[in-house]
Amino acid sequence: MKQKYKESLKGATQIILEFITAGALITRTGAYLGGFRDPKLVQAFTSYRRRHIRHTIKRLIVEKIIINNESTEHQPLRLTQKGLMRIRRKKWLNLFSQRSWDYLWRIFIFDIPESRKIRKKIQRELIALGFFKLQKSIYVWPHPCEKEMDEFIKQFKIWKQGMLLVSPTLGPWEREVRNYFFKK
Repeated sequence: MKQKYKESLKGATQIILEFITAGALITRTGAYLGGFRDPKLVQAFTSYRRRHIRHTIKRLIVEKIIINNESTEHQPLRLTQKGLMRIRRKKWLNLFSQRSWDYLWRIFIFDIPESRKIRKKIQRELIALGFFKLQKSIYVWPHPCEKEMDEFIKQFKIWKQGMLLVSPTLGPWEREVRNYFFKK
């Protein structure tokens, strides 16, 4: 019973984030004020009990995924920077996972000497996306992802410090990386 409730809240979380991203107006009390035209999502949103919606919104505010700066409960919610990152990551995960292997490796290399904090953030993001860590600043991905990595580079503002290479082989690391991505 408890597991089913938690899964229900995951669905509510996804719907709330999709609504806010698309510009729909939702208040802290879970009231839907309009601004969104997709009937399937509106129906999915209204199918949840009001307390589920309020509980999910409260949790997202505590996690700092969404914010309501106003003191009144009836002001629309907005995404925080952390919330935007969460949505981008989910979008990237979907984009990265939809491709078949073309027998070429994508090698992302970056060098950020001045900021350890930014370097760690980039490393965590690449691991979360599923990249294989070949060395400290070298990560490998087997599927086409050039457009997504351009967006990644723009987001982290590392135009001169990061690059994506395409290679048919990884030399002595080939077997280890293949096992990581393709061994079930």
